[in-house]
Formats: sequence, structure tokens, C-alpha cells
Amino acid sequence: MSINITTGLTNEKYIPESQKNEVNPAEFNLKPLSGLEYMEVMSEMFQAEDGSIRMPGSALRLAISYGLKGWKNFFDETGEDVPFSKPNVGRLPATVLSDLANKIISISELGVAERKNSE
Repeated sequence: MSINITTGLTNEKYIPESQKNEVNPAEFNLKPLSGLEYMEVMSEMFQAEDGSIRMPGSALRLAISYGLKGWKNFFDETGEDVPFSKPNVGRLPATVLSDLANKIISISELGVAERKNSE
């Protein structure tokens, strides 16, 4: 049996739900995780007593560090553009970070055809 190399996983522009109705929504450049990165993120997750899969902060942090590659239209409280950098990632609200981490994992699991059908 042959092994097929994963193809079709390309960077994706993503606008969080909380930004969809904004005039200039924040837009994030997300990269799907490689196989090894995905395994590392998954190793941090656990199954709760109710059977749901939980993603602790360590898994969120890994997904963000591997998959968040840039942004535009991200402004501070004075209206100044916030340049993309690892330290500035910490300025994003926790709800946005969680949303981004979940999206990164989602796009890492689907091929191109599947992603087109899920939109």
C-alpha cells in the first residue's frame, strides 16, 4: 500500500466571526499544521469526563505559534496599526486566540476539496 503525501494544504485568510460585520475587519493569515506539528498539538489535548475533547492553553499556544503567520487591520486602542510579531500576538483577546487556534486545526485536517465543500 502506498502512502499519499498530503497536498493542497495552503495558507488561508480568515476573518473571525466577531469581525464579520466590521467595516475593516481584522484578517488573519493562517497556515495549516504539518503532520508533526498537528501531532504535537493533538498530544496536548485530552478527553473530558463527558466525552468531549478539550484543548488546554498549551495546545492553543502551539497551534497559534505554528499556524498564525500574519494579520492586517489589527489596531490598538489609539487606532494605530499593530504590526505582526510574536509579542503582539499576546495582545489579541483570548476569545480570538481560541477561535484562531480552532480554525488552524480545522484547516489542517481537511484537503482542498473538503475545505471548499465546508465553506
